Order: sequence, then structure tokens, then C-alpha cells
Amino acid sequence: MAPPSTQKAFFKPIAFMLDPGGSEDVEYVNLYIRPEDLSYPEPSRITTHQTLGKAWVDNYGEGLKRLTISGNTGWRGEGLIMVEDGIERFQILRQVVFEKWHQLRQTKLENGDDPNDVKLIYADKLNDICCTVVPISFTLKRSKSRPLLMMYNIVMDVVDADASDAYISMLDTALIVDEIAALDSFGASINNLGDFAKNLNLMTGIAAVSSMVKFVGMTKKVMETVSDAYKSGGIVNAVLKTSAMGISGVGVNVCRSLCQMVGLPQDTLHNLMWGASVYGNMLCILKNAFRSDLMYPDYSDIYGASFCSSTVGGRPMTPLAGQNPFSLISPETSLPISISQDAMSAMSAMQSIDPVLTSVSVGKIENALDRIVEGVVV
Repeated sequence: MAPPSTQKAFFKPIAFMLDPGGSEDVEYVNLYIRPEDLSYPEPSRITTHQTLGKAWVDNYGEGLKRLTISGNTGWRGEGLIMVEDGIERFQILRQVVFEKWHQLRQTKLENGDDPNDVKLIYADKLNDICCTVVPISFTLKRSKSRPLLMMYNIVMDVVDADASDAYISMLDTALIVDEIAALDSFGASINNLGDFAKNLNLMTGIAAVSSMVKFVGMTKKVMETVSDAYKSGGIVNAVLKTSAMGISGVGVNVCRSLCQMVGLPQDTLHNLMWGASVYGNMLCILKNAFRSDLMYPDYSDIYGASFCSSTVGGRPMTPLAGQNPFSLISPETSLPISISQDAMSAMSAMQSIDPVLTSVSVGKIENALDRIVEGVVV
């Protein structure tokens, strides 16, 4: 089993699914924070008898498996996916995994239906487990060393170790819905950038309006490029994503810094804070929702390329001898965006400021924005 390249919730998700049977919809709870511990022993129904001559084994096949997981539901909501806070997510988890399972089975009994139609599925793509379980116990744990977290310990008996692949497909579909929601919100922020640029032209009391309008226009082109890349492949180049996050961070800090100016009209303050929220939303989506391509090239062919490396019984001579191995293993790819060193320096300076603790002059902001706009080519 290959190790996961990331621990983000979208990659190899873990979830519970409650299937009420019949035509009713399946309810699922995604464990966005992975369980801290998982125990899945596979016992055998074997009894070994010690006799005078030798051992005698009664073997009745595989035994009943018991699955135990423990972890926490986090503290606060973050981004578009984890909207609820940790307490709300714990309550939802307990309700679906324990309360509703018992309630639905009791309702089936009272109506004369088969209670076994109600199924609780544990789907774990990280550990390649998809099984039908019954909840034996659901335990809440609190600790003074972790006072903000509601921790759980769930013990389940596995009644069917091979649940239908349809449940895995449902889980994948649910995650696609989450990604569509993030993409829709990102698109709305791009449209809001256009409105923000129009509002900038109407602002009074700020000398850096012209530079801000150019910066917002450049931002819109970059974010549209990111959006198109994600729509086409469901993934964003790591360099492109990092650049977009840097531009978003600059936008947040610039808007907040300009709000510190004394005597600004209320409409101007409102528009600047709205602009900060637009940039902040894009930064949040880029950081938490959009996937990037984390490539780890295979450098094994380089072993044996160093001086005298093959003379001590080590690696054989590299097949890349006499060539540029790095260009062959990690070829340079053209990106839809390029940033000059001067623009990167200006972005770094504007990202590092604290609008609350540090006062930045309008002239410095204007100069940094002009350098970024000139150095970013889309």
C-alpha cells in the first residue's frame, strides 16, 4: 500500500455512511480530521487442545472482527468544507453513528420491516477498508490537557467485511460536491474583483487608487488562470498556486493597511474591508480546497553518478552518465504565469507586514503594487 502524499481530507477520505434502506437517501459523515488511532484485529475461530500425543486444533474459520477508532473532531470551523465547529461535528458524528442507527432499526421493527435493511458503513480509502458495522459503544472523552477538543472512541463489530463498492462511489461523489462548492465560491470572488475595481474608481481620500485598480485587474487574470487550470484537471500546479496565494495575501494586507488611514469616508472604509474579505476568501480556498501537484521525482538513476561511487561495491554506473540528469528527471515546464525577482521581493515585503501593528505609508504601498503589476505576466 503506497503511503499517502497528503493528509488532506479530500485525499483517501474516511467516512461513516448510514443507509436507512429503501428509497431514502444515504447520510454520510466525513471525518475531515483523520482518527488518531485505528485498531482492526482479524481473529480466527480456533481452539487448540493439548493432548497426550500432540496438539489438536478445532478450526472454524475467521472470527468476528472488531474495529475501533479514536480521535477528535477539531476545534473550530475553517473554510468552505469544515463549516461546523468541533462540538457540532462531534454531535453530528454521534447522532449518525449511534442514535440514528438505533432509531431507524426500532422504526423498522415497529413497522414490521426487516431492521437489517438499516446499514452503517465505515468507508476508509486510506486503509482500504469498506465494511458494514454495528456500533457497540460510542465514548466521549475530555481531557484538561486538550480542553478545547471533544474526543471520541468508537467500538464496532464488523458484520460484513466487504461492503458494496457503491458506497465508495457515493463518498467520492460527496467530495466532488465539496470541490464544486469551493470552485463556485472562487468564481464568485473573481466576479467580485471586477465590482471592487469599479468601486475603487469612485473612492475618495486615497492616493494609491490607480495602482490598486491595476493590481486588482492583474489579480483577476491570475485567478481566472487558476480557475481554468482546476476546472480542466482538478489540480493546480504548485508554483501557480503558490503565486496566487501570495497575490491574495498582498491584497488582504494592502486593503487592511489602507483602512488604517485617518479620516477616510465610511463608503471608502466599507469598500476596502469588502476587498479584504474577497482576497481573504480566495486565499482560504487556495490554501484549503484546491489541490496542487506535489511531485517527488525518482532520483534512483542518479546513484552511481558521483566520482568513484562504483568502485566500492555500491551502485552500478548510472544510465545517465555524460548527460544532464536533472533536466531529464525533472524537465522544465512552461507555466501560464511568470513573476520577476523584483515583483517577488515586493510581494514578500507586503505579505510580511502586520496592518494592525505596523503603519505602512501610502507611497510604499503604491510603489510595491506597481512593482508587482509590472513583474507579473499572465
